[in-house]
Amino acid sequence: MDIVTRQQLNILIHLSKKGTTKGKYLIHRIADESNFPEDELRRLMHTPEPIGSLGALSSNQRFEYLYSIVEMMILDKVEVQKEILFCDQLALDLGFNKDAIAFIRQEIERSEKKQEIKRRLQSAY
Repeated sequence: MDIVTRQQLNILIHLSKKGTTKGKYLIHRIADESNFPEDELRRLMHTPEPIGSLGALSSNQRFEYLYSIVEMMILDKVEVQKEILFCDQLALDLGFNKDAIAFIRQEIERSEKKQEIKRRLQSAY
């Protein structure tokens, strides 16, 4: 089983519990794209695990995590302060500053391509 995908899904599950149900679509999409077992996903959704250390992730994995967090924020229309603080802390744990979230959100809403966002983010943040 892919531990990196499991950890990413776990983070998104934690965030989805703070927001609406629209984020569940994103969770299932990422699980499907990664061939994550459906029974494992159901267990994880029912009982999320504590969020562990994010320091051992590659720069690509850190970007994917942050990008999916921002996608979840957009889908769930995250506006509650504790949700924003949760996302800000995740960005810091991933090695980005809080401005990276606003940057990615703005670029997604402007319909920028994911790889272009990644390139610009890595050079600026």
